[in-house]
Amino acid sequence: MPPFQWEDIDHSLVSLRLTELAEDMHRKIREEEARIQFENRHNLNDNAVPSLVLRMKQEHADAQAQHVYEIYCDVWRTQGHAKSADFLRAVSARAIRTTLRARAGAIASEFVTFAMQTSLPAAIRDAQLLAHRLKMERLESRWERRLEAEAKECEHGERIESLRSQTSMGDSPASKPVSEASRSASADEIRREAVIKKVQNPHTHTTLSVQESVFYFGVRPRTIYRWTYEGKLKKGARRGSITIESILRWEKKRSRRNPPR
Repeated sequence: MPPFQWEDIDHSLVSLRLTELAEDMHRKIREEEARIQFENRHNLNDNAVPSLVLRMKQEHADAQAQHVYEIYCDVWRTQGHAKSADFLRAVSARAIRTTLRARAGAIASEFVTFAMQTSLPAAIRDAQLLAHRLKMERLESRWERRLEAEAKECEHGERIESLRSQTSMGDSPASKPVSEASRSASADEIRREAVIKKVQNPHTHTTLSVQESVFYFGVRPRTIYRWTYEGKLKKGARRGSITIESILRWEKKRSRRNPPR
């Protein structure tokens, strides 16, 4: 398999989808900001609206990073490729980090403008900007750790599959090399088995990450987010986590609706 090159990604397709995403996120943020201002129109605390708006925009930045990640993965898959460690690290450094830093700067700039228009005290403004910068730095670090962990999982999966392939070829010289799709499927199955072990050990593990939930159910990330929004899955105490209890409960309900034939 040739080494991954960033230029191999269909960036024109990515750009089209990112533009649509940006327009959708901008609309949602405007609606949320209007709602916050309306619901707090009688609030005498000058810091209430700025704090709530900042938090809302930070959460949307996290959601935008998730969508950007999914777009790159979907486009790469559409091109007929499987995720690899090099691909994930490139997306982390050149897409997710860029997105979060751009959003951090834009949010800070918008907040400064808001502070000037509303005569927000300088002490409150500076404290909020500092908290915002630290929050976005933590968010960037969390995304970097998440994708690095997934990259290492890919490396382990690829190594294991390479050993299996070598063993198979040693037993049968005429065996064909394992395809990239087969390697990806095997790596995903290895990760899914690890997630299942977590679910089966509730005394040690109480939550799964969204990505682990994706492997467990065999669905796309957007499906996990939709189930969480609909209340079928419950968020854990840690951001970006799903409780194993709700996963088992929802799995049981799904199995009743779709009994095995």
